[in-house]
Amino acid sequence: MDFNKVRESVKKLVTEIIAMDTEGETKGITIEYDDSLIDSGLIDSIGAVQLIEACSLEFDIIVHPAELSIENFDSINKIAKFIQLKLDGQD
Repeated sequence: MDFNKVRESVKKLVTEIIAMDTEGETKGITIEYDDSLIDSGLIDSIGAVQLIEACSLEFDIIVHPAELSIENFDSINKIAKFIQLKLDGQD
């Protein structure tokens, strides 16, 4: 899968997780590809678990406990890069 498609899919998943947490209110929330999802408060610990599960299902990947880190899941770009590596078989 093309990286840009992965990144757009991740952005959609992130937006859906935020919408669930804010009861559908995402107006006025802008998410840039390199924004920290954790530091900005857009995603909390429960949202992070939901996001990891959604990514696992969407891309048919397995996320191992050792891979659960800020380096892999703190921004849309970091998540997309992580997923791209998994899809390319470099996990």
